[in-house]
Amino acid sequence: MDSFTMKKNNLINLLSIILVLLTATLSCEKKDTDTKEPKKNYIKYCEDYAFFIVNDEYKVQNNTWGYIASSCSTYTQCVFHDSINPSVFGWEWHVNCASDNPSYPRVEYGWNPWSIESTTHNLPRKLSSLSSVVISFSKMFSANGTYNMAFDIWITKSDTSNVKNTKAEIMIWLDYTLVPGTDLTIGNLTINHETYDFYKNTTWSTIAYLAFVKKNNTWNGQIDILPFISYLVENNHISSNDYLVDIEFGNEIWAGTGLLELTDYNITIE
Repeated sequence: MDSFTMKKNNLINLLSIILVLLTATLSCEKKDTDTKEPKKNYIKYCEDYAFFIVNDEYKVQNNTWGYIASSCSTYTQCVFHDSINPSVFGWEWHVNCASDNPSYPRVEYGWNPWSIESTTHNLPRKLSSLSSVVISFSKMFSANGTYNMAFDIWITKSDTSNVKNTKAEIMIWLDYTLVPGTDLTIGNLTINHETYDFYKNTTWSTIAYLAFVKKNNTWNGQIDILPFISYLVENNHISSNDYLVDIEFGNEIWAGTGLLELTDYNITIE
């Protein structure tokens, strides 16, 4: 083989290597662009019961009551918001012990029975005055262990929220790795064109516990919770004269690790 042919072959080989490297680089760049990873520029609040306010009405709280009540000390749980866009917020957890009671990092809208005032002028509202209660958001979520993802809704007998005045706790479970520790009352109940199992317990306390557990974990971006409330009124679990005082959304956590990031969380009450 003459020197010209050798140089030509070496040049072809070199060009082939450059083409392979360039293709791999472009492929990697496209993969990074398409990957939907949670944002990393979080400002975190990891103290027990730490909180911050979003858009003047939404209280994001690092609720750790379950770990404390269960004497579970090997946990880390934080709430966070994005350092640039505070409408991006959420929580993360790492729980090594198996807690007997769940903790519930959450976003709250309203006046829960243990607070001194409402976060918004839109609640409390008499049930008979409602025409829709729509909650919308986008989420990025990953978790393992024992947990759920659920709304926690509080109903009282008047427009004053406190424990003594509370009529019912309503939960809507969207995702979970266990079921409520109470009896199944009705299976395969259809609400909002989705299928739920309905659980009821009135023996834990004087406050009725009413839970709708979704049969699949799909999320289309919004939910109207009024049909759940209307079902409970129609079946005499609560009264149309009762009041909606508080709407919370979070993860009940018994053990494991996870992260939930929410974007554009919004509640519209009409």
